[in-house]
Amino acid sequence: MEIDLTAFYGNKSLPQEFRTYIYTPFLLKTRLNIVYTDLINWERSGLLNIDYGVDIDKTQYKSTALCFMEYVWLSIIAELRSFGFSYDQINEFGELLTQPITVSMLKAAYEGNPHFFEATYDSNNAKANLKKLKEFKTSQTSSYITLLEYLVKDTILNKQQLRILFFKNPTAFEIVNKSSLLEMNANPNPELKVKFNQKIDQSHFSFSLSALTQKYLDTAHTDFSSDHLDILSPVEHKIMTLIRQRYNQLLDVKISYQNKSAIRIELKTLQKSIAEKRIIEYLNKGDYGTLEFKAVDGNIIRFEKTETHKL
Repeated sequence: MEIDLTAFYGNKSLPQEFRTYIYTPFLLKTRLNIVYTDLINWERSGLLNIDYGVDIDKTQYKSTALCFMEYVWLSIIAELRSFGFSYDQINEFGELLTQPITVSMLKAAYEGNPHFFEATYDSNNAKANLKKLKEFKTSQTSSYITLLEYLVKDTILNKQQLRILFFKNPTAFEIVNKSSLLEMNANPNPELKVKFNQKIDQSHFSFSLSALTQKYLDTAHTDFSSDHLDILSPVEHKIMTLIRQRYNQLLDVKISYQNKSAIRIELKTLQKSIAEKRIIEYLNKGDYGTLEFKAVDGNIIRFEKTETHKL
């Protein structure tokens, strides 16, 4: 069975059906676009042991399948690992992203800033939801969803362009979408903008929930908010991606400019693998770059590779 979120996109009338759908295990582990051995290693290391606040049926065939929410978390893990985040850091993110959001918290948010919710989502729908929240009985206010589920719902049901910015030192993340930017711009306190800009100036990895979910929508319905959150230009993004992908081996970076625009980047890396077979592979590939070998008494002690990329 393939993922298809089209029926729920922008449809706020099916919240319970949507929740049932994203927690039903129908994605076979062997058919995911994630390396199966990585999945097994992450499972053994406890990276997948996060509490979604619901009981996911793992009986019979479902023991070999995952639900969509688990797939979202797996996709986040895969990207974080590719950018060098440790297992401990990813576990911390898992705990932070599964913080409970209770009905009481949502009720307080609506009542505290109704104009913001009406402007952001849709005045009629926001008022209807606020009315429903006011009618909740005290016994019901202890129910909750996780922050990660809330973000996924916001991306699909409310068609929000949403990204999670992950930081290493210290381990933290920021949620950026149209709602948060509107709220920040509407806030009279200018320090919030200063702190936000200072935060995103730090090195971080940006994970787009919108890009992930958009792959599972009918192409005719992928009208995510046009307010793109282009914190980096395409060239800047390419530079940061190239550097982050090689940061463990990086020795030197040179960026060439023409008319104040970056046109080329050179990356010198120290290659850990110096087996003869590995060196021959590099030579046969004929990549646009330079290989340097340093030897003592006939033994290679240093193997450097310089890549050149057009920007």
